[in-house]
Amino acid sequence: MGNQTITKGLCASNLKQNDDDMKPTTPFETLASLPVPLTYQYKFICSYPNDVALIGHNVVKLSTTSDPDAITLLSFGGQSDHEKKQAFVMRYVSVWDELKSEKGIGITKTSDINKWMPFTDNDNNPVTIGRDEDNYQGMRAVIGGSNNSLLFISYPPKNIDVFDLNTFHYVNHSVIPTDDYIWYHCFVSKTKNGMVLFCKMTGLVIEYETIQTNLHFMCYLNAIILFFGGWNDCIGFNKVVSKAVYKYAICDNKWTKFEHTLPIALNDCAGIINEDDTYIHILGGEDAEFNVMMTHIRTRMETWEAATGNGTMEMHKQGQWNTLIQQMKEK
Repeated sequence: MGNQTITKGLCASNLKQNDDDMKPTTPFETLASLPVPLTYQYKFICSYPNDVALIGHNVVKLSTTSDPDAITLLSFGGQSDHEKKQAFVMRYVSVWDELKSEKGIGITKTSDINKWMPFTDNDNNPVTIGRDEDNYQGMRAVIGGSNNSLLFISYPPKNIDVFDLNTFHYVNHSVIPTDDYIWYHCFVSKTKNGMVLFCKMTGLVIEYETIQTNLHFMCYLNAIILFFGGWNDCIGFNKVVSKAVYKYAICDNKWTKFEHTLPIALNDCAGIINEDDTYIHILGGEDAEFNVMMTHIRTRMETWEAATGNGTMEMHKQGQWNTLIQQMKEK
């Protein structure tokens, strides 16, 4: 949200490198900006085709067991309604292992390594994800299902669809029960058929019923979700971009506001946990003036799991989330 950027390339970051060697004196450690010289922490992988413009697209990891050395990535979305929808796949081999990348270990066609290729079905026909009337700008998607063969897609204004990656067809179109405009939101997996969605005043747990292909919307689960920064969806005098950090314990229905904050006010950033669940890396985003930031900071996961913050807010009704929004405005 705010100023929107067009994404044209993909870089890799070695998030595991020296994670255990750091003992920061503050919760956040500022790392090199994005991107940095190729000899440091980031390596260029590839660009999208020149005719592809992406605004708020998604990249997900597909389930594959045929090649232990490769990861299959699916990229789609980023187009508005009545714009041509495009989907791509990449057979990614780690650019940090030069030997495997050069020799193409486990890859049958080395020319296809680490390149965006058109997404096709079993007969090599192009597959389009998204209908002409769908607005896929600011959409979010997760992989689920018993065999990780279902693609759950949430997108504006308040839609959620289920796409079968085995049959290449939609199996469900549903409307999210909310008055909020759903885009650039938090949408994460909970279980094989369960997801969590947060956007503005909306917080839902979504369960998918495989046999009857129905979606159910609930308001509980056992987990915590961390929120770093954010924007109050206003512009002009009332605009607020926050540097606050919150934890939401959904089982207890409690919000915790932490004493520690981000180094800068940040909106529209992305967070990812490294492979051994020890660090959270926070990437990109926009500052209080909606300038695109090349942010890369990290913080220990245990810092936020164990902390109790400086106060909690119990909200047993969705409408009471205004308490949190008001506190963010006062920040």
